[in-house]
Amino acid sequence: SYNPEYSWTEDQYDGIVNKLESLGREYLVFTEYLDWKRNPTESNLRLMYELCKSKYRDKKIDLIITTDDAALRFAIDHRDELFSSAPIVFAGVYRDEALRITRNRARITGVYQDMDIDATIRCALKINPRIDRAYILNEDTESGRQTERLTREALARALPNASVFSLSDRSLEEIVAMVPMLDRNSLFIMGSYSIEKNGRPLTIDRLAERISAESAVPVYPLFAHSFGSGAIGGVMISGRLHGENAGGLAVRYLNGEPFRFLAPITDGN
Repeated sequence: SYNPEYSWTEDQYDGIVNKLESLGREYLVFTEYLDWKRNPTESNLRLMYELCKSKYRDKKIDLIITTDDAALRFAIDHRDELFSSAPIVFAGVYRDEALRITRNRARITGVYQDMDIDATIRCALKINPRIDRAYILNEDTESGRQTERLTREALARALPNASVFSLSDRSLEEIVAMVPMLDRNSLFIMGSYSIEKNGRPLTIDRLAERISAESAVPVYPLFAHSFGSGAIGGVMISGRLHGENAGGLAVRYLNGEPFRFLAPITDGN
């Protein structure tokens, strides 16, 4: 769905390719990037349609592997005319959204992006049991809005009396200016945030480093590609392991296992 410079996408891709190597025979991979975070437009989809029509219409495709929501929708919409009606293995899609997108569609399986946000909150409470307010940060995209909703639901379960504030409508400069003033009993959770509210792309590791350096409280990322840049961690989902799980489903199918036996995997690694 996204661009190869985005660490989440790169990690998923590496995991998928690493698992495909276990096939033990020759195979050929074609890769396309929708660049959906930076170009979420119908014209972009039309251009990709024409590109794929030119490149793959006369090729025999055995399997489609998609990462994240936009690519899954694109593959479902066009697999019959562009991709040999091939089955689909998806990764990087939240369970509720995956069930909605794939409803009444055959030969689709994959890996649900089920994050254990409750466990991250429990980790934070072990460090500071007096937390009474929470700040959450996500971008204004499909994945960002879903992560924000899931984070609010987790906070309602784990910290029902805490005040919750979203920073998702603020610019990076506004966020950096306010985090030094956060109360010591605050929780800061960073989810999907690689595009500023004005549409400017951000580099996730440098973003996490900058916010962590200025914040008066620890920053808890939900994705492992934000870790190692000053953020404290928690229970994070790894793009590489997520991709390996999807690649494992692909290998099972390509090695002859009937598709009907490939149940979707719950992945909250």
